[in-house]
Amino acid sequence: MLRSLWKLQWKQFAARMKKGNGKKTSGGWLVFLMLFFVVCMEILMFVVFAELVPLCEMGLTWLYFAMAGTAALAFSMLGSVFMTQAQLYDAKDNERLLSMPIPPKYILLTRIAMLFTTTAGYTLAVLLPAFGIYAFSYGASATMIIGWLFTFVALSLISQSVCCALGWVLHKLLSRLRNKAVVSLLYMVIFMAVYWYFYANVNSFLSGLVMQGTQIAGAMKYVWPLYAIGMACGGSLLHTLLVTLLSAAIALFTLWRLSASFISSVRTSGAKAGAKHKSGKASAKQRTPVLSVAHKEQRKFFTSPAYLMNFGFGLVVIPVLPIAAAIFRGKLMQMISLMSFRPEWIALGIFGVMAFCIATSCATAPSVSLEGKNLWVLRTMPISGKTVLLGKLLMVCRLQMPLVAVSVLALCLIVGCGIGLTVLTVCVCVLFCWFVGTLGLVMNLLAPRFDWQSENQPCKQSLSVFVTMFGAYFFAAVIVGVFFAVSALHIPGIAAYAVTTAFLLLASVLMHLLLVRWGAKKFERLEA
Repeated sequence: MLRSLWKLQWKQFAARMKKGNGKKTSGGWLVFLMLFFVVCMEILMFVVFAELVPLCEMGLTWLYFAMAGTAALAFSMLGSVFMTQAQLYDAKDNERLLSMPIPPKYILLTRIAMLFTTTAGYTLAVLLPAFGIYAFSYGASATMIIGWLFTFVALSLISQSVCCALGWVLHKLLSRLRNKAVVSLLYMVIFMAVYWYFYANVNSFLSGLVMQGTQIAGAMKYVWPLYAIGMACGGSLLHTLLVTLLSAAIALFTLWRLSASFISSVRTSGAKAGAKHKSGKASAKQRTPVLSVAHKEQRKFFTSPAYLMNFGFGLVVIPVLPIAAAIFRGKLMQMISLMSFRPEWIALGIFGVMAFCIATSCATAPSVSLEGKNLWVLRTMPISGKTVLLGKLLMVCRLQMPLVAVSVLALCLIVGCGIGLTVLTVCVCVLFCWFVGTLGLVMNLLAPRFDWQSENQPCKQSLSVFVTMFGAYFFAAVIVGVFFAVSALHIPGIAAYAVTTAFLLLASVLMHLLLVRWGAKKFERLEA
């Protein structure tokens, strides 16, 4: 039975990879994006450990590997904790599997085994560069290779055990909160802020670690598990055995505690979800059909963790940009004066940054697919396809446009663009919100996906999202190209910017007409 469950998990994973939008191409794009992420990650790790390898010349080889183990634990836990919580406690088929004559511990084991492969991948992404650089610089003995292999498995087990414990805590915490999506978005924002802060200061951090290696080593010797990890990777078979036994004990204890609380946690989650659904039937206000659809979409956007995490990040970054520009205004103005940027180029730079944030937040791209099996509900309501699409577009526009307008206005005033350029830049950025919103709906109508098992699939593994996002990037480059092409005709800068704004207005109107005429008919013919 355990083998059957294991095969079922892998078949479902393989089916999700292959299907995508019902086409095999999306799986290929997903593999490409995963490989791209892995390559970028490995390059960063190689740079980090190349800076730390001088610790080995100081006789602190164990500290080098202890730091690698600490980084592997931190990275794998950050990458897996929310996935663990979702897969163990929020999986859609939990209730169905528990209603079958299957021991709960088998369900738990198969889910943890799938999660363990992901956690092991995160761990290996950190440890492999550390091991590779050391082996290239100093060579590796047989006992060191044995220590590396057992330490890799041990760290993966410890990380997955901690993720399971934190996942249980998150499950209990989130079950008491009304809006889980905001918590998920906050986690992603904090993670990205920490990542970029570390990335920006990595050289100073690493130099300080190397210069203070002796003091750090003296302090870390009192943290025995980290010292043992470093010694195990250094070739100590005794420490390898101790680290392996410690990780096995932690994993078995975690599995025992989870198996004792798994059924009650899942059933409590289902009961609370049902209660929330019943209590959510509040008295509806009198709204127009378009506003009603927009309100429904907005409620879904802010209550769906997958939807908000994938397309809400830009909404957080947009208001942060003028705050950061005001804080670092001196450095920003110094760079502008050194580069001798013209005001029109500065305005185009502001548009480029905003275009990236807007394209990253193209929430309309999966909105039709997210209707899923409930598409028939909209189809049976006395509203036209045009009304539904306009409501979806209105939701995104009223979220993005005010934020973009205020942020662009503040940025232009901070860098001193002038009144004319400021007004035109605000108009261009607001029009780009409109264009990307309509583009996302058109692409989703061309490539809808209704066979998803998790909302992450139409948000992350969707051809419409990929084409909309990169199509928006490309069109932003086209807009910049139009400006320089018009400027080449010896037209003054602000006039060239006005022509560029008119070009974007025309493109937005044409895309909107395509949506309300062709798109409305296409929506009414869709079948989930």
